[in-house]
Amino acid sequence: MGYLQSAEEALAAENWRNAAELFSKAINELRENLAAGPDVDGLVEAYSGRGQALAEMGRQRGTLPRQAETLKAALADARAA
Repeated sequence: MGYLQSAEEALAAENWRNAAELFSKAINELRENLAAGPDVDGLVEAYSGRGQALAEMGRQRGTLPRQAETLKAALADARAA
């Protein structure tokens, strides 16, 4: 979950490019963790709140819309599994 926290910090600092890169890495990290399947419920819970908050910050600032939708889709897939 380190990438997601770093992306939040970069977005808060208005470092858009770094935030976008870190957010993409967070999405990949989530997918890898979900594929491993150790604690899907815990992962979804951990990423849901943080990811939604980060996505909302991005939407409000007009940034990261594609990454936000990708994270939402990954979370929806995880919940359905």
